[in-house]
Amino acid sequence: MSLHTVFFVSQATFELGPQGRILRLAKGWQARGHATAIAALQGDRELGVRERELGVPIHALTTHDKRILRAGRLDAMLAIRRFVADEKPKLVFALETLVDWHVKLALWRSREPIVTLLGIDRWKWERKLYRRVGFRSLAPRTNALIGNSQRCLDGYARALGAKTVERVPQAVVPNPVDPDEWPPRFERDDPELVIGAIGRLAEQKGFDLLLRAVATLPSAIGGKRVRIRIQGSGPDEAALRELAAPVERAGIPVEFLGHASDVHGFYRSLACLVVPSRWSGFENTALEGCLTGTPTIVSRATGFEDLRDPSAFTFTELEPQALRKTILEVLSRSDAEREALARRQRDAVIAELALDTICDRLERTLVELGVDAARAVD
Repeated sequence: MSLHTVFFVSQATFELGPQGRILRLAKGWQARGHATAIAALQGDRELGVRERELGVPIHALTTHDKRILRAGRLDAMLAIRRFVADEKPKLVFALETLVDWHVKLALWRSREPIVTLLGIDRWKWERKLYRRVGFRSLAPRTNALIGNSQRCLDGYARALGAKTVERVPQAVVPNPVDPDEWPPRFERDDPELVIGAIGRLAEQKGFDLLLRAVATLPSAIGGKRVRIRIQGSGPDEAALRELAAPVERAGIPVEFLGHASDVHGFYRSLACLVVPSRWSGFENTALEGCLTGTPTIVSRATGFEDLRDPSAFTFTELEPQALRKTILEVLSRSDAEREALARRQRDAVIAELALDTICDRLERTLVELGVDAARAVD
């Protein structure tokens, strides 16, 4: 039986982080036979392209020049109500937290079950009392809370209060992956050993720890020159460039590539990817690194410890000397050994997180949590 479902996101053409997760879920949900639509609160000129790529209908609820990424947009809430009245979905998924806030406020008196999807474990709005009060007041409208790691659920309880959140049925369903999006390159015979990091240049990502860790690495390992490559943009770029200066003086080039849409080529250029996140829900960049066949080093805050079998992954502590030791150990391996590591990591990710596997788990989880629409399908 098909379960008519709408996934609400902020921008359907933004594929990174928690938003990429919900877009993949929509694709997998439709593949399992459910009538599925994506509703983007903010329009975009590229929606048609993204719709063809996903194969899922995408509807823009506001025009591309109207930003709804702040609370209190009456036009967005009215658009949500009209859209749901027309579509008549049996189930609604909403991405945390401003999208979720708009959806719950718009559908407060409606009967559609709302499932809130959490993708990170701390938020800027936590520092604002009025935001916490507002989100807390709408918590009862959530029929189920799905975090991509236990860390997300714990963070939500910290932000809104344990008593508020514990009343909501909740579970962990990790981020799905679509291996077809990330064809691998396992061979590692490049003339240089490139250490890479990718993401927003901000405290959360821990790139400062990476630069401190590599400052005392040898400039060549196993006869190959070492190079650092960082892709992304953000508020900490100037500070990170300062940290890169002594690394370059020690003979290790550091490249800042800025933000770029081509991440496939970036991953394939690396001898190893380092994901030293200080906090996270479930790090998509680490998943992407594994899928592209890139040996990947992760912090324990990436969500990878929540996997049923984390033994295939290389973990590091969030301390420069510990990270240096882990990087040196991985780069000191032969090309064949690093290739074997990359294959193990990719196989482990696909075995547990393949799109159909995760969507099947999500279906069963919703039934277990008592979401009425899912029970009807079951």
